[in-house]
Amino acid sequence: MGKRKRTESMILGDREAIALAATLGGHLRAARIGQHLRLIDVGRRVGLSLARLSELERGDGADTPLRTWVRLGIALGRPVAVGLTPPTGPERLEDAGHLEMQEWLLHLARRLAWAAAGWEVPTRPLEPRRSADVLVRVGRTLVLFECWNTIRDLGAAVRATNRKLAEARDLAVALGVDRVAACWLVRPTAANRSIVRTYPEAIRARFGASVAWARTLAGGGEPPDRLGFVWLDPRRGATTLRLRG
Repeated sequence: MGKRKRTESMILGDREAIALAATLGGHLRAARIGQHLRLIDVGRRVGLSLARLSELERGDGADTPLRTWVRLGIALGRPVAVGLTPPTGPERLEDAGHLEMQEWLLHLARRLAWAAAGWEVPTRPLEPRRSADVLVRVGRTLVLFECWNTIRDLGAAVRATNRKLAEARDLAVALGVDRVAACWLVRPTAANRSIVRTYPEAIRARFGASVAWARTLAGGGEPPDRLGFVWLDPRRGATTLRLRG
């Protein structure tokens, strides 16, 4: 029987796997060294020999089981984020994940009879790029919702929300409402949950009771005064943030 001819997908797939393995290996080495860990320390945590772990750091990991990479990510506090990219083609939006969260919120606003002020609303009219993800009017309160697929810079994200809150007060006056409130809706990915686990005091100091905000999203009611933080999976709904300690 002749040798099976390799298809284009097989050839390109192998090349991409090798490139990804090299990237992961570099991240693995940088994370280990950054935490002052020896190869033997990491190897014991995940059940790998020194030789194999060294090979992975050098980029020889294209055929390594996904389970091993996941274990390594957990051992180093750097969870692996894996997913298929959206289908290619003009019919697929690049911001589909973010838009999915906004769509969920706009649908909720209609169901709860909240007056939606809109989505991607400029909080500074002369600078349209500075916009709120979703603005809704709940009674006499203007609520600013910020949707996060991935939090990459926690401090910068908080500062941006603080600025938008200040700017939204001018919109509140124009709409004839008494106060402004804000809430983050965060996708519960491993990376985002890791941030919360790592910096619980920072989250606790800036954000209010997640329970109260989750209750508002579930059935309406007056939004809490403090900035909120609620997990949101558009397919399952909003859930309460719980902090340890």
